Amino acid sequence: MIAVVKAKWMKLGAAAVLSMNVLAACGDPGEQEEVDVPEVDDDEEVEEEVEEDPDAE
Repeated sequence: MIAVVKAKWMKLGAAAVLSMNVLAACGDPGEQEEVDVPEVDDDEEVEEEVEEDPDAE
């Protein structure tokens, strides 16, 4: 009976160690490359082209 309990704990421990290794592999990949993001000036006015509807008269 004790051997069965010990075997169950050994299997549980092995499964826990393997699960932790898989989760650790999904962690932080290290330094990320910098991505160039174009700067946007919020104060700059944007002119939009508006097409007039000829039937709106």
